[in-house]
Order: sequence, then structure tokens, then C-alpha cells
Amino acid sequence: GLLGHTRPRAHAGRRQPARADGRAGSRKGVNAESSAGYAAEPCVRPGERADADAIADLAVRSWREGFRGIVPDEIDPEAAWRPDRIEARLEGSLDDGSHVLVAELGGRVAGFVLHGRCRDDDASDTSGEVWALYVDPDYWRAGVGRALVEASLAELRAEGFTEARVWTLA
Repeated sequence: GLLGHTRPRAHAGRRQPARADGRAGSRKGVNAESSAGYAAEPCVRPGERADADAIADLAVRSWREGFRGIVPDEIDPEAAWRPDRIEARLEGSLDDGSHVLVAELGGRVAGFVLHGRCRDDDASDTSGEVWALYVDPDYWRAGVGRALVEASLAELRAEGFTEARVWTLA
């Protein structure tokens, strides 16, 4: 639940991801040790209408990279992540109680999270939900997802939710 959320421990013992050929993979993206000059921590802020194109682009690229081999290719993420629909959500015209947060690294939108009241039929009024979480593949393993989830949970807590749910593809 939200009330028991604690910050995860440092990454010291984390294994490197495996590559398709079975060899140890390298960390993808940028991180605090990167020489690219990005801030060590992503800047998380409310999404704005001007972010719609960047959100749509990174959602589609993240979907295609992350769900390759899991979701059939004929399912088109561009249909779900159209910039005009994202703009409507960011302007609040969808009136569904959802909120969008974006994370920036180096002045670029690196990820976003969409959250609100839980949509499950069995959810109580105190149940929130992380509806969507996408991180630009260029920024995977750079702390962007963690920063977005922490900020999302904090907002849900501030809105009075005591539980948060998330659905994911397995």
C-alpha cells in the first residue's frame, strides 16, 4: 500500500541484464555516472500540452522496444498514443480524474506516468492506480521510472488514496 512505501535500497548488488546471446548486458541509457552531463536525478513535473508530441513519441518507441515478442506486432501503439488524445488529457478535457507527470533529463522528456482513481470494479474509493508508465528506451535504467513512480505515489497519497494498483503485461 501507499502508506508503507519506502525508498528502494541502493543498486550496489544489482545484476546486469542478460543479452539475447546470453552474455551480460551493459546498462542502457544515461545515469549519474554518464559523461553526457545529465543531472543525476530526473526532474519530475506535471505534464503540459507542449509535452504531447514527446509523450506520444516516447510511448510508441517504448512500447515497440519493451513489448517486442510479448504483444503481437499488429497491435499498433500509435492508435493509443495519438498526440491529440494526449493533448486533451493534458488540458483536462477528458474529465476522468487522471494526472500526467513527466520526467526530464537534460531538458528532454524521458518518461511519463498517468495515474488516478482505480478503475477496477472491486476498487474502493481509497484505491488509486498507476494507469500507464513509459520511459524512453534511451533512458532505461537511469532512475526515470523510479522517480516517476515515487512522484505518482506521493500525488495519490496527497489525494487521499491509501492503496495503489498497477496492471502490467506478463
